[in-house]
Amino acid sequence: MEEKVAITSVQDKLLNVIKFTTNLSVIVAIIFGISEILQNKETERRKIAIEAVAKTRSIDFIKSFTRLKTAYISNKNIEIISDSTYIDDLNYLMNTYDNIAILYKHDIADKNIIKQSIESNLIEFSKIINSIKGYPKAYKENINYLLHNL
Repeated sequence: MEEKVAITSVQDKLLNVIKFTTNLSVIVAIIFGISEILQNKETERRKIAIEAVAKTRSIDFIKSFTRLKTAYISNKNIEIISDSTYIDDLNYLMNTYDNIAILYKHDIADKNIIKQSIESNLIEFSKIINSIKGYPKAYKENINYLLHNL
């Protein structure tokens, strides 16, 4: 009878060890799953940031930026941009930077990548758009937010 009690006691202990190990495995799996989800989210934020700032490296963007910068350097206070090329360039640059600013503002993209990639050119672009007389302030809200938070 004592042997039966001893065997049952050993079986109970073994069963408890198995239960504990199983519970521990489930907890580890849950923690691993959560870390994978967070890592995937961070990877996605980096991907979005890289795609957004890549537009500032395109040939069209660089051409538009160069044309506007040249116009700005030759005339520090641009009153009216009557040339449709400059208007198109300004709109293209504003849309690109505005999209990046929205991603930054709403914490959709990695802020460090955005900051490191566009800060100096955005400061320069800001000087250009601030020199344009009559340019609506509402159009610059997101870009100004980005500038103040970089």
